[in-house]
Amino acid sequence: MARMYRFSQLAPFRKRYAGALSGGMKQKLALSCALIHTPRVLVLDEPTYGVDPVSRQEFWEILRAIQNEGAAILVSTAYMDEADQCDRVALFFNGKIAALDTPAGLKAGFPYPLFRIEGKELRRVRDFFASQPEAQATQLFGDALHVTFHQPPREEDWRRYQDSLSGALERWSPHPPSIEDVFLNLIGNEHDPQNHIG
Repeated sequence: MARMYRFSQLAPFRKRYAGALSGGMKQKLALSCALIHTPRVLVLDEPTYGVDPVSRQEFWEILRAIQNEGAAILVSTAYMDEADQCDRVALFFNGKIAALDTPAGLKAGFPYPLFRIEGKELRRVRDFFASQPEAQATQLFGDALHVTFHQPPREEDWRRYQDSLSGALERWSPHPPSIEDVFLNLIGNEHDPQNHIG
């Protein structure tokens, strides 16, 4: 019990009913219950769903500590950033494995130059790039836009983009792909009849 309290950081709440715990605390409690018998294999189905960002980070720190003690952990998650915490990642689409590799391997296999683009009226900027034949795909990422190109744009291309967007395009820079970029590229290929994933 002392070890579980140390892992979960739930000791200050030991007298609180489980139903009165926050979502993150409930997830840590459920993990502690699963660890009571020190399993060699731990299977978790979306353990951080609905959990706040701080509790998610704490939860993954607990999982890393468990893994360092020799347990094998299989996690399903819809949060793409969590895939970077894993040793190997299987990306599923339509019930099939679309890709399987280390996080670094998945990103290293990304086939297009990717740029992070910032500016005003990002939806208008996205629609503009989506209409450009040299752009392969566009995706909003928070306060920026990820655009992949068939070939990296030249300086004169960027000047043309700026002129066409009347100042809405402010900054751009090459950007390493994330697991989410890899996944979105894969499912884009699945929808393209000329591209197939083996």
